[in-house]
Amino acid sequence: MKVGEIGSTWGAFDEVTFKKQIEHLNIAKQPFFSTLLTLSNHEPFTLPAKGKFGDNSLENKFRSTSFYTDEALHNYVSEAKKQGWYANTLFIVIADHGHRLPKNANEIDNPERYHIPMLFFGGVLKREFEGKRVNKYGNQVDLASILLSQLNMPDTAFHYSKNLLNPNVKGFGFYTYDNGFGYVDAEKAVTYDPVGKQVIFTSPKYLSQDKKSMAVQHAKVLMQSVYKDFENY
Repeated sequence: MKVGEIGSTWGAFDEVTFKKQIEHLNIAKQPFFSTLLTLSNHEPFTLPAKGKFGDNSLENKFRSTSFYTDEALHNYVSEAKKQGWYANTLFIVIADHGHRLPKNANEIDNPERYHIPMLFFGGVLKREFEGKRVNKYGNQVDLASILLSQLNMPDTAFHYSKNLLNPNVKGFGFYTYDNGFGYVDAEKAVTYDPVGKQVIFTSPKYLSQDKKSMAVQHAKVLMQSVYKDFENY
């Protein structure tokens, strides 16, 4: 990369990264699997030029970099559509975490703070799935099972992953932060504080004790299982 293209402490500006990936894919042997991470919409919110909403506040820096990344993604997809490999390619957009900005809403114990997109598109997508929305709760790890199931391949190596496209699979999400964790599904959401050993958030607000206890139990089992796997890795 040229001097000036890496203008952030994280790396290259998003428009540069998108352009480089198109170049790499144009010479890659098919079938290929490729991943890129956007960086501009992350602290310290650095842009190559003045942002759409300015930079007079942290909130506007976030808005400006969001607009910039969105535009860079649009241009990337428009350019990808011109390439011969687009017709055989599935694109997946997924976030690593949610954010309190730009509205400074949703405290750290609120599951809405961890709401992220998982978007599938591309020339290979069947028309029956175009515009389809799957209203199930899940996590990033579910991506593995979803893809492998579509390829008729086993997903047993990813025992935390579930196929959200399977109508018989119940969706749920698990979220964590420094001193807490929680569980959410279509009926309820509960956040537990392991330091204070108490529930600090529920949705609906007046959740029955049975449902609250069940959600806490699910969250504890998941948390303990993840840490046990980590220790045994």
